[in-house]
Amino acid sequence: MRTIRKPDQAELLTPSDGVLHTRFIRKIEQDWPGVMRRILLELMPADELGKGLCESWGRPTKELYSMAGLIFLAESFGWTHEQAADNYACDMRVHYALNLGHFNQYLCERTYEERLKSFRESALAQQVFDAVTVRLVEELNLQIKKQRLDSTHIFSNMAHFGRTKLMSETVQRFLHGLMRLDSKYAQLLCPEVRERYAQSDAQLFGLGSNRKGAETLKQLRQQIAHDMRVLIEQFDGEPSVVQLPSYQALKRVFSEQCVVTDTVVDVVKKASSRCMQNPSDPDATYDGHKGEGYQAQIAETFGEENDVNLITAVIPETAADQDPDAVVPVVEQLEQRALKPETLVADTAYGSDENVMAAQEHDVTLVAPVKGRKEKRGDDADADDPLHALDFTRDEATQEITLCPEGQVPLVAGSDDERHCAIFDVKQCRLCSKYTCCPVGKSKTGDRVDYTDKDIRLEQRRRHEQTKEFKDLYRCRAGIEGTMSALKRGLKLGRLPVRGKRAVDTAIYLKAAAYNMKQAVKGFRKRAKEQKKQLEQAILAYKRGYSAIEPLLQWETYDRYKTKGDAVCYYGFGYNVERRLFAL
Repeated sequence: MRTIRKPDQAELLTPSDGVLHTRFIRKIEQDWPGVMRRILLELMPADELGKGLCESWGRPTKELYSMAGLIFLAESFGWTHEQAADNYACDMRVHYALNLGHFNQYLCERTYEERLKSFRESALAQQVFDAVTVRLVEELNLQIKKQRLDSTHIFSNMAHFGRTKLMSETVQRFLHGLMRLDSKYAQLLCPEVRERYAQSDAQLFGLGSNRKGAETLKQLRQQIAHDMRVLIEQFDGEPSVVQLPSYQALKRVFSEQCVVTDTVVDVVKKASSRCMQNPSDPDATYDGHKGEGYQAQIAETFGEENDVNLITAVIPETAADQDPDAVVPVVEQLEQRALKPETLVADTAYGSDENVMAAQEHDVTLVAPVKGRKEKRGDDADADDPLHALDFTRDEATQEITLCPEGQVPLVAGSDDERHCAIFDVKQCRLCSKYTCCPVGKSKTGDRVDYTDKDIRLEQRRRHEQTKEFKDLYRCRAGIEGTMSALKRGLKLGRLPVRGKRAVDTAIYLKAAAYNMKQAVKGFRKRAKEQKKQLEQAILAYKRGYSAIEPLLQWETYDRYKTKGDAVCYYGFGYNVERRLFAL
């Protein structure tokens, strides 16, 4: 039976009354338990988590807001399933954060695993991240006009296989699954194949330590490829065998790593980056620089006006996905949650002209360097800097050249869609002082300048990159590397203890939301220090005889104070002003 209790439900007595000391409550109110209970708990998807549960029949479930919150906290702190169940039962900070009460709490590890399975299958992690991010941006009153974008590589919980090991491991798993399905299939197998893959990896084919030789590995892969083809053809007509995941993995690895020409099976020289990396994690792909696994596109706020920065967008991807393809999805995700920036800063990989134009369609300015070598232009006006079509005088409407930098009128100027050209008199061009650095194409009939609208836009961006304005703004892009480090080292995002895209995506979203929660704690503490400083100023003003205390105590959040005559009582963040005021 589904059990849901709204976190904002009014209670006569709070569960912590008489159990936790007031000073301890005041302390954890400043930390993650207070933020979780006060702000985030009501955002947990309890209704969606309990959709498959009956409302009136069966044994009552654990309260679903607390279960969704526990899944979030477990990912935040890297708890195992056993640790999550134990903390639910005996950690008073978890009790306070999840609004459980502090008596007779118990959670079976299997119950937690069932709720976690439902959480992953329902894809609720992105919903949690979206809700948490939007609420914390509002609570902290962050400025979102400036944001920065980058990606980070993520390893799942799988072994790293080479091609030979991948192929042999796939065959071994299929044979093992075949034996478990029905022992009669053992009689259909070739004895040599059965005996060959029953050996350990070190003794496979009797090669031992000589397996690392290039020619030896080539012969080994060729033999495995032949065995894979024989097994696929032999059991292709068996319905019960075809449904095995190990058989499907066998067919996929064979199609990706091997090619059949006539009757000969050959191993391809280079497999696709989207090929299977390990049968245990068929969703993982390969990146040539960082290896197999997954990656995440992450955008965050930045700017001096913000106390802390929060992650505003997360898109989980496989390792083979390219960074340039992520700009539009990130902007659309931010637009859907009303967190769209005015300026998005990214590195060179994202800075294609197509991405800049696509971002402009969403009213976002993408700031990223242009790929390719940058030619530094001299500061002296008479310096022989290379000229570009941008230096020519052009018609604003048609973008056709009307004059060269030296004032020569082209003989012919025309356009074809985005391509433009201009032809100049050869005799006059050869006498020009800037002939050697001019972009015209030299020919006998005429000197020709060919360019496109894209060439003009790229050159404008290259020159803008050399300005102080661009350098000051782009310098802030490096700050996102600290966020990546905090995610990988503080929240263990670099190597996840799960495998499979569904589980990896869940972990990525929840860890990003956990990062935002911890950043919010820092932000609230920073504001508390500022409020404390204001209170000290108010006390000094009161002591000196000033009566204008009230204007000094106007805060946007946590202004739980009241006045008693000339005395001010403040109950926030553990700072007791009342005693000090009455002592004056």
